[in-house]
Amino acid sequence: MTKDAIRHKVWTRVTAAGVVRFPGAFGRIPNFIGAERAARLLTQLTIWKRAKVVKFDLAAPQLPLRRAALSEGKIIYIPIPGLRAERCFLEVDPARIGANPWRAASLRGALKYGRAVAPHELHPIDVVLAGSVAVSRQGARVSRGNGSSDLEYALLRRAGKVREYTPIVTTVHPLQVIDDRIAMRIRQLAAAVEQRAVDVDGDQPDHQNSSSTPTDGMSGAMPSNSPVASKVRRLTDGSWKRTLSRLSTLIASRNSVRRLRSHVNVRFRRASSRV
Repeated sequence: MTKDAIRHKVWTRVTAAGVVRFPGAFGRIPNFIGAERAARLLTQLTIWKRAKVVKFDLAAPQLPLRRAALSEGKIIYIPIPGLRAERCFLEVDPARIGANPWRAASLRGALKYGRAVAPHELHPIDVVLAGSVAVSRQGARVSRGNGSSDLEYALLRRAGKVREYTPIVTTVHPLQVIDDRIAMRIRQLAAAVEQRAVDVDGDQPDHQNSSSTPTDGMSGAMPSNSPVASKVRRLTDGSWKRTLSRLSTLIASRNSVRRLRSHVNVRFRRASSRV
């Protein structure tokens, strides 16, 4: 089954069961009923309790977790939609907010109380919270299909802020856990690290850790048709500087050769005129 088919299957299933809130399920991460309970269950995990810095996306069902993280004094990072600027993440530090830090859990609140930072300015990430459309019992996940999760992950890997062992966690409704096997490319986000899913019943599907996943080359996760893919590579991949330097050296060398050839030709013509 293709990922698009899996998405449509889950969107149809949760809609028919009436377990999603406004604005619905199709085309987005389902804002499922029971997200608060799933969040409470996730906060009981050891990896959550130990985490001091958490990266979130803007999925609606993870809003209770963003509020919980800020209330517990954790620094959170969320992406600025579109990733169109170099400072494409919002850092929200509850220590800088004062009372009621949960006010900064939404995008509007993060824009008001947080600060925009570039990937290299982030603190090392302890846990990544990712919204999911579907999760397999083998630990793979399907997002909404726009490539944003892979793009954000690639940015953070390039900047060294997440590692191959950084856990990725998601919360889902039981109807989002599927028996179908989800095919994952080796460089996709969910195949890169151990992943756990917690549904509203507290069940955790079997998870796997891909030890063979490369620790670099994450640009392969960027969709080629993404409007920010080239900018991501420019901002995060140091190899472009090395390539530019080599190109400049090559151009300088070619110019030197041309000048030398011109000089030799002139000397040859002068010598020939004297003969």
